[in-house]
Amino acid sequence: MSEMGTGLVTEDAHPPARSIFRSMLEGTGVYSILMIAQRLISLALLPIATRYLTRADYGVIGLLDNTNIIFSLLLGSQVSAAFGFFYFEKGSGKTSSQVVGTTFGGSLMLGILAGGLGWAMSGPLGRLVFAQDGFQTLLRISFVTLGVGFLGEAAFSWLRVEERLRVYVVASLSRIVLAFVGVIALVALLHRGVWGMMVSNLAVTLVLTIALIVYAFAAIRLEFDWGLLKRMLRFSAPVSLSAVAMFFIHYGDSFVLRHYATLDVVGIYGMAYKIGMAVSIIQGSFLTYWNSQVFKIIQREDARAIFARVFTYMTLALAFSAMGLVLFSRPALIVLTAPIFHGAAAITPLIVLAYFLRSFAEFWRSVFYATNHPGLDAICILISLAVCTTGYFLLIPRWGMWGAGTATAICFTFMVLLTGLWAHRLWPYYLETLRLVKIMLSAAVLVGVHFLIPVGSLWNQILWSVLLTVLFPALLLALRFLTPAEWKMMGVAWDRVRQGVLPWQRS
Repeated sequence: MSEMGTGLVTEDAHPPARSIFRSMLEGTGVYSILMIAQRLISLALLPIATRYLTRADYGVIGLLDNTNIIFSLLLGSQVSAAFGFFYFEKGSGKTSSQVVGTTFGGSLMLGILAGGLGWAMSGPLGRLVFAQDGFQTLLRISFVTLGVGFLGEAAFSWLRVEERLRVYVVASLSRIVLAFVGVIALVALLHRGVWGMMVSNLAVTLVLTIALIVYAFAAIRLEFDWGLLKRMLRFSAPVSLSAVAMFFIHYGDSFVLRHYATLDVVGIYGMAYKIGMAVSIIQGSFLTYWNSQVFKIIQREDARAIFARVFTYMTLALAFSAMGLVLFSRPALIVLTAPIFHGAAAITPLIVLAYFLRSFAEFWRSVFYATNHPGLDAICILISLAVCTTGYFLLIPRWGMWGAGTATAICFTFMVLLTGLWAHRLWPYYLETLRLVKIMLSAAVLVGVHFLIPVGSLWNQILWSVLLTVLFPALLLALRFLTPAEWKMMGVAWDRVRQGVLPWQRS
């Protein structure tokens, strides 16, 4: 990566890129608002859920979700992941109606296959995953949700690629509100426990999927093409393989930990994981836009300039978010959860670090798909899986959940190096190295101060964390992080906010 330290990009050097950054900012802003809303609802539900669900219940829900995800990935739920590539493909002779209709039809067929097989295998799967009987009904509810969700995800992919932000916002907010109502009704009021959580999820998925399909039929003419479906399946096959491997990297520690620890320990680790994975959830708002538009962006002449600048902005946002999660994790657990879950605060910083590192790999992986090399991504992830699995079986038996967290951090560090180097060989890029150093240095100093100067009471912890958080942008300003063009851009953004212009509205 010989260019990594030499490229400094300014908007003045690449005027056409301004529209890309504006669309990216608006799209990411909308997705971020939705992500924040979802997290706020989750936080609002946390005091309720932790009082009506036991640690063992949390362990059961985690295992149900993980089993569902594995099954969906093995049976090809990644057809919608191929949607962006074929939608923006040049010279294929396929219309957008054919791409959309084929994606919907293929997702429906695969959803029926996945849900039906899961239903039929729920008995033996229950004994395999939970090492006991009694979970067959819950697994069947989970698999019906899975089958419906294939089509629902295809619909959401269509909205993202075509940037139908208003509809996407309405659908996403509806999903959040319905999920909140469902948990309150079935878990808090009717005391249905894990069963209530699963039925609520099924109902929300079913309602939203039906609504989006009705909208799609009203909005465009859908056409199905068997030849296109075959191409999409070939493209998505290594994507599915990568997704399966990534799933085991993410959640395999929970399955291994279950065999060396109690469900209570799995529940504590799961709570820490929820906080640590918030880094990837935050990045998800950006990746939701980036992964649907990168196929178009990478075809531009100034693609490498945009790539470098976007990577800097992503790192800035994630460093600030990861730092905030570390600073506020302990007081947040004290306020929002029952005392039995407070022990998760100790291991949370390690999980946050792991997922902060993983964010870089996720960004670089987009190069494989945008250049039509999903197989290379699969190879990278499978090698990383081998590293991760080795770490799980070496470290978890000896150190329990600390071994699981350490193995995850080691794996993601390896993955960052491997994907970064291979993506650069495939499509040489450069990074704004000096600006990245300023970001990392500012965050590391403040987190270090946090651990070196511990405070006692809850309110002191909150105030200390707020002070350190405010110091992050102050340090960056002192290091002259912002360019003149960025100062100007911030002024324009502030003017739009004062005028009441919403993120998805164009002036």
